[in-house]
Amino acid sequence: MRAIESSARSARRVLLLRVAAIALLAAACASPPPPSVLLVVVDTLRRDHLGVYGYERGTSPALDRLARRGLVFDHHVTHASQTVPSTVSLLTSRLPADHGFVHRRLGQFMEKRPHYPENLVFLAEAFEHAGYATAGFISNPFLTRHTGFTQGFATSRHWPGDRSAEGEEITQHALEWLRERDSERPFFLYIHYMDVHQPYVQPDAFTARFAPETDEPPVESYGRGEGLARADLVSTIAHYDAGIAYVDAQIGRLIDALDAAGIGDTTIVAVTSDHGEEFLEHGGLGHATTVYGELVLAPLVLVYPPLLEPGRLIAHTTQHVDVAPTLLELAGFDRPPEFRGGRLFDPPERVYAENGSHRAVYGDGYKLVLDRATGAVQLFDVRDTLDASPLGETDERALAKRQLRQDLDTYLRLEDRREASKGGGSSGIEPWSESDLERLRVLGYRAPAVD
Repeated sequence: MRAIESSARSARRVLLLRVAAIALLAAACASPPPPSVLLVVVDTLRRDHLGVYGYERGTSPALDRLARRGLVFDHHVTHASQTVPSTVSLLTSRLPADHGFVHRRLGQFMEKRPHYPENLVFLAEAFEHAGYATAGFISNPFLTRHTGFTQGFATSRHWPGDRSAEGEEITQHALEWLRERDSERPFFLYIHYMDVHQPYVQPDAFTARFAPETDEPPVESYGRGEGLARADLVSTIAHYDAGIAYVDAQIGRLIDALDAAGIGDTTIVAVTSDHGEEFLEHGGLGHATTVYGELVLAPLVLVYPPLLEPGRLIAHTTQHVDVAPTLLELAGFDRPPEFRGGRLFDPPERVYAENGSHRAVYGDGYKLVLDRATGAVQLFDVRDTLDASPLGETDERALAKRQLRQDLDTYLRLEDRREASKGGGSSGIEPWSESDLERLRVLGYRAPAVD
């Protein structure tokens, strides 16, 4: 009798297991596909010229609306104030000292075209391997198929980055790709706008909204700004703001298209920049020079309603290397082992930034800036977002300065070893063509006369 009962119980267990397996299989088949991802990078966009960060000039109504649907990161740090190291860090989740593309001087990447080796794993590759349709529409001359930047993009198109209304053309091609793609597959779409960058050639309708009464043309320069008249600075900022408004309108077109297609609330959207722009805050103009806040604090808006509470402000310091792993996590995928970053929601212990002779490290509520050329060290409160007021000495600050300097020295040793090894580094593998060099000159890049 026991044997018969045991046999019956066993049969019931087998039946229940089969029913459970069928239910799990049905649930898996019915589960929604992974979300699509839109990542927008606006070249040279500083955070404090956007309404969402308190700017009152009306430059960014579309981005402000988007921000209300998701998270705003209030203290997001890029890792350099030049496109190459910053964007490579963003998309490979590695610091400049790790991936090797350290920007050491103005004109460095004009001497030889940088080339990103195949052993660098880009975010587009991770999504491609996960079965996503991938596309990149890009208008920065340092980020092309000739530099190895298209790894992982099944579709890519590039623009020279020096023409008026280029952003509108980029947006149009992106919208056409969205309409024509296989709607059964999720997508990863990367767009890199250059219209905020010098030269300031925005359409007249946008320039007229911000141009001052003066007829002074904008000043387009990299480096020191001694002797610049107030009218020149006002005009320059007005043209810069016009570029922001123009790109904001393009972002609005993208978001409207996602909403019209019924996928606006199920697509992960991230908007950020590669670096900012200086307008004499520390005596200079342009970028690719220092690591002060106007250059390395970037906007970051992240939207995904199914998982992210709308309208939240993330106050802790965040960093570019954590963006790619976070996008993958939100989409439901593990990060590649080559990625070094973590999650944007977990405050990092230390954040590093570099450019030229300047290096910075953030931590423990402070920011330390080192000029390797002079040995000068400055300490700032992280709440001083433009690094306007170096802190005086106290026992607490002296301790913090020593600890941050030790950590920065460790980072510098990694950077110097990487530079000495020359492996995959920033020297490039082939010269620019004359037409490419001319485009770079139009964008304000100049090779130094003397190294």
